[in-house]
Amino acid sequence: MHSHSTRIPSLIVILLVMLMPDYFAKIVNLAGTTVARFSPAYDGGVGAIEFTETAFINGQSELGSFAIDLNRVTDPAYRYQINLQNAIDREMRCEIYDNPGFHGDPVFTGVITELPDDLEGRMQVRGVDIRRRLETGFKLRRYHQLTGNAATVAEVLLSNYESVFKDNFNRTSGLGANWTVVSGSWAISNNILVPGVGTEQLDTAASYTANQWGNLRFSGDYRTIYQNNTGWLYLPYVDANNYIRVGVAQRAAGTDTYESVILGINVGGVYTTVATRVTSFQELNEWRHLDIYSTVSGSDRVIVVVINHTEMLYATATGTATFAGVLRIEGTVAQWDNIMIAPAVAKLATGTFDATTETIDQIFNSDSRLNAFQWIQNKLGWESRVNPKAGAGNDQMDFQASIGTDWSRVLTLKATEDKDDPCRITNLQRHRATGDLATVLQTYGQSADDTTANFASYGLDAMDDYGVIEDEYSDPRVVDSGTAKVIGDNELARRSGGDVSLTGTIEDESHFFEQAPMIGSLTIGDAVIGGRNRLRAGDSIPLVWYDRNVNQTVQVVALTRKSGSNAIDLVFDYFPWRRKSLVKQLETSLRDAMRAFNQKLDSRDFVFSLSGTTAATIPFATRGFYKVMHIRITSASWGGQTVTVTIDGTDRTTALFGAATVGANASADDTAYLVLSGDHLITLTPSGTVAVTVSLSAGMLG
Repeated sequence: MHSHSTRIPSLIVILLVMLMPDYFAKIVNLAGTTVARFSPAYDGGVGAIEFTETAFINGQSELGSFAIDLNRVTDPAYRYQINLQNAIDREMRCEIYDNPGFHGDPVFTGVITELPDDLEGRMQVRGVDIRRRLETGFKLRRYHQLTGNAATVAEVLLSNYESVFKDNFNRTSGLGANWTVVSGSWAISNNILVPGVGTEQLDTAASYTANQWGNLRFSGDYRTIYQNNTGWLYLPYVDANNYIRVGVAQRAAGTDTYESVILGINVGGVYTTVATRVTSFQELNEWRHLDIYSTVSGSDRVIVVVINHTEMLYATATGTATFAGVLRIEGTVAQWDNIMIAPAVAKLATGTFDATTETIDQIFNSDSRLNAFQWIQNKLGWESRVNPKAGAGNDQMDFQASIGTDWSRVLTLKATEDKDDPCRITNLQRHRATGDLATVLQTYGQSADDTTANFASYGLDAMDDYGVIEDEYSDPRVVDSGTAKVIGDNELARRSGGDVSLTGTIEDESHFFEQAPMIGSLTIGDAVIGGRNRLRAGDSIPLVWYDRNVNQTVQVVALTRKSGSNAIDLVFDYFPWRRKSLVKQLETSLRDAMRAFNQKLDSRDFVFSLSGTTAATIPFATRGFYKVMHIRITSASWGGQTVTVTIDGTDRTTALFGAATVGANASADDTAYLVLSGDHLITLTPSGTVAVTVSLSAGMLG
């Protein structure tokens, strides 16, 4: 009796999964409307839907993929599907389910990247997994500094900006229903928004919430058309006593013109000019692109102003976190085009995130959010994978020191000839990690002829096994011989190992899970009862392959399923010789080398001199945000004379040196003014005849 009862769960599992699995795909456009559905017999054959899920672990970060077979509409039997297939487009969302009613959570979600027109006549729709939403979209800014708790920063990277308002003014007349004229006159001329010459105020018809303004990107093109006036953007305009505004203006100083940027706030009727900056732009009637980033931190808001991809202001607007309202354009000074308001929207939700005390303080340079996320992952030595969910933005990202289920207590894969063994794995093959086998690697950057950015990496131990096998490798991250060495050593570590990876096939997943009994799923019509037990990418499982002396636990990094087949194809992680600690060590070395190179470039002393009685103005460009800018002012003989220091139009002598003038050799650490990326103007004004030398050097990048 006992023996019989213990067989019931296994028999149930076999009964529930004995039928070949079917998969069903739903295609959803960016507006959230389902435009097409596909079944596994869509083309009348087996294998119409196939997908590969992957886990991200150190050294392995390939996106998963999917393919859906289509009927040829040239066949008269399928011409009725022309409109359905034409409705499918790139970047649409694909959800794959294991039931025809599309109930519960999907087993895979992705994004369409290829249509039949891209595939040389193959009637397929192809794509990659939903992490593509972090790979595309708006990238991080140039020299974008991310700081804070590593897990918290990683969570922020799961969101990106998405437009809620945009206008390119491509119409002959009429502002349209999206705008409300508050005062003055506004017109569209040659597809450009043109203000009048009086008191001009224009609001968006829609008002946006505090949450939307709290993490938002404004974009627009502008050109200044008048001098000595300011054109304002209110981000947002709440009322006359509460707002945030950014102004751009062309100023005239004698015969010279210059552009300035101003950040001001009004909180409860008290107006404050938070920050100003002189830009490098001087000409009227020249188009520039403006990006303004708004991010709430506590009760305050950080505003970043970027012009032509260069950061001009980075300042805190105190007490503005709760502001909500419209976008207001004010003033006669500027014409506008291509305006967009884009709040941050979660592309993936937070799944299981492990806690960590480790912090990051790192500069990124126009990286995708996915690349930045992976950088943090590699720094921690953690792993990640996606839990598919229904609906855009609901897919969950797990981010942990170790993801997946460890099956070692209940299951063992065995390479055996016994076809009745429920845990049999077949087609086992060993593969090299990545690329062609090499024991000597010539590494270079953009040009192989640049001797300052080349290096030769030698795998001396691997030569004992394989001899000398020389190859070349180019990487755009290579900027000098130091980074070439680190990158080359990293790549060679992967390519000098010979056969280090495994693939194989479980012929019948239902038999596999017979060994780990649980109630599976049952489909009755469109209804789904229960949940199917599945092996997933990221899971770990013992593997025995005595022919190749393998008896160890391996981690699944990729797993492929097909309609009409219980078989699943597996790709396992590299074997222990290439431990995660090695990859982490190499990644750390690369990061340090890149930071050292940037430091070497940007910390070179910038020296200029003043001699005589006339003030001298010197342009100075900062490549990125720095912790500190060291300033040294020296003279062989001051002779009782003094100088003042003006930065970007404002006298900063007292703020930097503690006195209104400098009359003796002095140094200061600037943490507020010259550390901002972009172009600066430095003016030294002497009280009399004096020869002075000024030296500037940047501190370490954040």
